[in-house]
Amino acid sequence: MEIVIRPDRTIKVYSKEEKLQLIAESKTCGTTLKKFCEARGISRFTVNNWKQMLKREEAKKQSVFIPIATPMVTPERIKAASGIPLRIGQYQILVPDDFQSSTMKRLLNLLEARNVH
Repeated sequence: MEIVIRPDRTIKVYSKEEKLQLIAESKTCGTTLKKFCEARGISRFTVNNWKQMLKREEAKKQSVFIPIATPMVTPERIKAASGIPLRIGQYQILVPDDFQSSTMKRLLNLLEARNVH
């Protein structure tokens, strides 16, 4: 789609599919991004912005949130409660005996992905 700003100025608006296609072509064209963009009348800064935007979108899709409802953990409760105390960095978690192993695996993978130590 093209948008006319004034008679001598038109802006091309690219769909997401067009952006993805151009990014893919730029990677396989065998030339520099600058030359690729010049040949198509696109700013290389625009293409780089598209790449960053798409990376952010992908990162959002991969983000995982595991809701866990817990009461306030105090040293007294940890001593009195049954379960496995787990300390990771500044976090202290008491894992109850009936905590599902699949949820534990997801929690540990998330902490590892976020590089929490």
